[in-house]
Amino acid sequence: MNFMKSYKSTSVYDYSTLGDCSQFRQVDQFYTAINLLLYKIWFVNVEEFKIQNFIDSGKLYLFQIYNKDFAEKSTGKKNLHTLYWENLFSEENLRDVCLKLNGEAELFFRPKNENVKEIRHEKGSVLVNRTTADGKSIPEEIYQEIYQFKNKKRDSVSDEAQKLLDGGTVICKEATHTLTKDRHFTQDTYLFHCPITMNFKAPEITGKKFNQKVLDYLRENPDVKIIGLDRGERHLIYLSLINQNGEIELQKTLNLVEQVRNDKTVCVNYQEKLVQKEGDRDKARKNWQTIGNIKELKEGYLSNIVHEIAKLMVEHNAIVVMEDLNFGFKRGRFAVERQVYQKFENMLIEKLNYLVFKDTAATEPGGVLNAYQLTDKSANVGDVKKQSGWLFYVPAAYTSKIDPKTGFADLLNFRDLTNVHKKRDFFSKFNEIRYDAETKSFAFTFDYKNFDGKGKAEMSRTRWTVFSNGKRIVYSPQSKSHSDVLPTEELKAIFGQAGIPFDNGENVLDLIMEIGADLKQNEKPASDVAHFWDSLLFNFKLILQMRNSNAHTAEDYIISPVKADDGTFFDSRKEAALGKNAKLPIDADANGAYHIAMKGLYLLKNNFNLNEKGYIENISNADWFAFVQEKEYVK
Repeated sequence: MNFMKSYKSTSVYDYSTLGDCSQFRQVDQFYTAINLLLYKIWFVNVEEFKIQNFIDSGKLYLFQIYNKDFAEKSTGKKNLHTLYWENLFSEENLRDVCLKLNGEAELFFRPKNENVKEIRHEKGSVLVNRTTADGKSIPEEIYQEIYQFKNKKRDSVSDEAQKLLDGGTVICKEATHTLTKDRHFTQDTYLFHCPITMNFKAPEITGKKFNQKVLDYLRENPDVKIIGLDRGERHLIYLSLINQNGEIELQKTLNLVEQVRNDKTVCVNYQEKLVQKEGDRDKARKNWQTIGNIKELKEGYLSNIVHEIAKLMVEHNAIVVMEDLNFGFKRGRFAVERQVYQKFENMLIEKLNYLVFKDTAATEPGGVLNAYQLTDKSANVGDVKKQSGWLFYVPAAYTSKIDPKTGFADLLNFRDLTNVHKKRDFFSKFNEIRYDAETKSFAFTFDYKNFDGKGKAEMSRTRWTVFSNGKRIVYSPQSKSHSDVLPTEELKAIFGQAGIPFDNGENVLDLIMEIGADLKQNEKPASDVAHFWDSLLFNFKLILQMRNSNAHTAEDYIISPVKADDGTFFDSRKEAALGKNAKLPIDADANGAYHIAMKGLYLLKNNFNLNEKGYIENISNADWFAFVQEKEYVK
């Protein structure tokens, strides 16, 4: 220490905060403490004429550090890298260093790309936005028509384009100066890379120690909420925020991203944009045209929703829970352009690692110099098992096709029911089948214990009565079309044709079992007998079909065949009709996000399912069904 105070290059530092050196038991403790003090930046004024002389004599080259935030007419919030750079030298940072400037800066030279075709919008030309004022994407062919028409390169447009123009939502503006598309690739460019260390003075806690610190905070903390994220194709990502009573406080699709345009907030549908982009790329491939880049569109979308999720985490003191989908699953769906799962996970982990909000003062919580850390520093998707800080992964099983009111799920096995004998044997295990006048539907009562399979081993409650209430949507692969089916009406016709009286509400199971009872093992059944059992099984399977979707009608709902304790059947369409007052999932993807969040609630209520070594175990199906069916968390 005496040497450092007297040595020229280290005497400039302030050691007054170090205290007595006898406090250190080991030399590495001293090195760790002293390293935090060996950093100092100060400014020296140099007269301008001296710098100019150095430049003129070739002794000094002056570079301007530049990005779009430094442009004269730059508007909007500065990007984070600009804020980091500016705050490296701010008085607040130098007074108590958070951001540390490192050595080993690098300068790269990138020559202009001769293969890039220069596309220019001349001053005075008309620029047309690809998104309308109400957030809708303009199809590429229609966009080109409108662009050429506005710039007087064609005299008329199609009816579809004219209708869009007449609607007054197409955003057009005159170019105030000449614009070159991708200009930075059309000229020689120097790129400056300067590494910095964030949270320079913070002790480094990674891996299990970091996760354990998070668990200690979350444990027995009633203020913590849960965000469940479901990932699909109808909704790129769906979000459900619940409290520890299992009540939904917010549910929304993340297809829509709010953006401010001309001082007006509009919702831009990025799922629509990505689907359209896929179509444009497909046409380009078939026509041998240049294939448009979808990467920037994806990254722009992900940046927006990652920010929204992070903001909700801080506002609601919430953990984030996602499905634990193995990498093979994700890779198998890479062919679908709008599946952005792995990129999303990496961006979310990186964002939460040093979480900064641009509109927060630098030294306030969430500011550039006082960021939140919500994920492990060393984590990426490949490293994460079940937890990275406030981010948790849970098994995907039984989160989508499950009744949020009763916890019922279809665990029956229909695979081997290939002939009349097997179908009769299957229904012989039921307790009763009757017509219920109150619900005006057929009631099938069975016990999973009577069937081999998962239901027998995993269900907390094994005896269930399912009703043929409501409509089901059936998709035909042959005709590639959807049809609506009412199981109750179908069953009435089936029983009527078979001469089975059902109006009295009595159990008709014995009468059903008489059909085909005299059929020998290898004997071919009569057509009416085969039709009866085929139809009965088909409609029973439809009764258990909770998710019903039709892309053409935009229907995508969950309907439960099980009557809840309040005497009602869950139907997500009824919840959707309540709008913001909905207390349960409002569609099929909302149901998935809700139950993913509920698995996060299971972790909070069950000490995170830690094993003896302190690691989070998978939630077993048996424990999961017991949790959602017995609902101990609200008792």
